[in-house]
Amino acid sequence: MGTISIDQVGSMNICYNRYTFDYFLEGTAKMGFKAFELWAGSPFLCYYDSPSTWSRTISEMRKKVEAAGLDIYCVTGEQVAYFANLATRDERVRKGSIEYFSTLIRAAAELGSEHYLMSIGQGYYDESYDDTWNRAIDAAAEVLKV
Repeated sequence: MGTISIDQVGSMNICYNRYTFDYFLEGTAKMGFKAFELWAGSPFLCYYDSPSTWSRTISEMRKKVEAAGLDIYCVTGEQVAYFANLATRDERVRKGSIEYFSTLIRAAAELGSEHYLMSIGQGYYDESYDDTWNRAIDAAAEVLKV
């Protein structure tokens, strides 16, 4: 069995949600990580917190990451505190979720990340699995048109 090097693992900022982004970057670099997974939630990169300053926030974040000598391996949108669900039969929620995930995929690209982790959600427990699955796949296809 081989060994894993520090270059094969990274940190994630969700564990630092009570610290500044600068503190997170400093700690990640000090631990020797080269990359990290960016949780797109408040207070770091939350679309709902700052839609009017979204582009500036992304630009500033990318500069800080580059200055720290780090890479963002993956961006992951918050999907618990902010209700995002591609599988729901609630059309309003599903449309909002498509917009939310599409926005975060564009942000991931602007941040230099090649990966985005998207969880598609689930339907109600008392409805058909096939209906839920089909809605999720259709909505995910819309998101991936980005």
